[in-house]
Amino acid sequence: MSTSDYVLQEVKGIKKSFDNMVDTDILALKNLPIFKIANTDEYTEIFTSTEGLQGTRKLAELETPDVNSLQDGYSVNFSDDRYGNSITVSSTDRRKFKDSTVKVRNFLERQRNSLVLDINYKLVDSLHGFLNDAVGGATYLCPDGVALLGTHSWNTTGSETWSNLTTSKLTADAVDAAVLFGANFTGADGKLWPQTYNTIVVKTGSENARNGKRLFAEGIAPTQINDINIYEGGSYRMIETPFLTSTNKDFWFMMDLKKHETPLYMGIGQTPALQEPIMEKNLSVTTAVESFWKQGIVDQPFNVYGGDGSA
Repeated sequence: MSTSDYVLQEVKGIKKSFDNMVDTDILALKNLPIFKIANTDEYTEIFTSTEGLQGTRKLAELETPDVNSLQDGYSVNFSDDRYGNSITVSSTDRRKFKDSTVKVRNFLERQRNSLVLDINYKLVDSLHGFLNDAVGGATYLCPDGVALLGTHSWNTTGSETWSNLTTSKLTADAVDAAVLFGANFTGADGKLWPQTYNTIVVKTGSENARNGKRLFAEGIAPTQINDINIYEGGSYRMIETPFLTSTNKDFWFMMDLKKHETPLYMGIGQTPALQEPIMEKNLSVTTAVESFWKQGIVDQPFNVYGGDGSA
């Protein structure tokens, strides 16, 4: 059997292990509560942001209640983007293997492992795009067209605007201010809608991370997902992530994830998977990886509060 036949067979052999490794990584990412990751068959998904229900009132004994309905929020839609990569074994590579199936297998396993790491990094980096773009809003905007942290408006006519951005760094005073903001928060219908933040997100190694651990995670051993530390058991669940960029090292976020889902959504239409190997005209063997996913902010960030540390 020629080396090219060995390569074709061995690539088919690593497909299952590659697909399983990627699936395992995605399952781990789903344990990050600050993002919502879901598998979906829909190429385009439509979401309507949350507003409020008005009109509940005291009634007389025989009075008919008002007919009412949920106020319409903003409608947003997101479509899949296509992602890909590939493994290539050239005819020169095959000559170096000297018809050794062991060398072919080892080479492809190294390629597979590197490719899995690269795809995993792309997924994690894409998710953190929500946080890194939280103030600039160059890529990801909320349903009202504003960055994740900023001055927001409801779609309900006559409702007040609200800002979930502070310039403070993460300190005890800044947390106290956030708690008070959440306690006084009102919804689109003007009714009190308290937000009780239970999750804090900071950049690994930053001043915010040091302050957060001293305040809320002293002596707590973290669990780790993709180099992201999750501290459970303190006053707040604290997430320390290296994927906030160095430029954004002073960013921090507080989220109420007890009553509401995160608005930061990724829908995976097709999980990254190895395709069938192809013999090219130049006699190289190429195996592509293809995936589809979409991401966007699917609801108003009423349960998100944060600072850029610029003060």
